[in-house]
Amino acid sequence: DAWIEERSNNANIYETFFTEQDGITVAVPPEGVKRAHFRFTALFDCSKRRNFVVNQLQKSGIPASVGPCPEIFKEEAFSSASFETPDSLPVASDLGGRTMQLLVHPGLQKHVLQVCDAVTALFPCV
Repeated sequence: DAWIEERSNNANIYETFFTEQDGITVAVPPEGVKRAHFRFTALFDCSKRRNFVVNQLQKSGIPASVGPCPEIFKEEAFSSASFETPDSLPVASDLGGRTMQLLVHPGLQKHVLQVCDAVTALFPCV
C-alpha cells in the first residue's frame, strides 16, 4: 500500500500540473475510485505537440514515452491468431497518437518535479 500511495502522490503532482496546461487533457476517475498508477498518462490536443514534448524530454534524459498501443490487435502476437480483427480503429489510433506516458514509481518525486519544470520550459515553443 505504501508503494501505491507514493505512486499516487507522484501521479497527483503530474495531474495538477498537466490539467493546468492548455491543450492537454488528463483523465480523472470518479470519486472513490482507487488507482494503482502504473504510469501517468496525458492526452495532447495533437500528435505533433505530443511528439515534440516527448522528444525534448527524452533528449534531456527524462524517460517519457508515447502512449499505449491503441490497436493491440496489430501486434505480432495477435496478427498471427486465427480470429478476425478490423483493419483499423480510427479513434483508437488517434488517441494513441496523442498520448504521453510518464513514470510515477516510488522514489521519483524529485524527478516528477523536474519533469514539470522541463515541460514548463518547453511550452513557449510548443
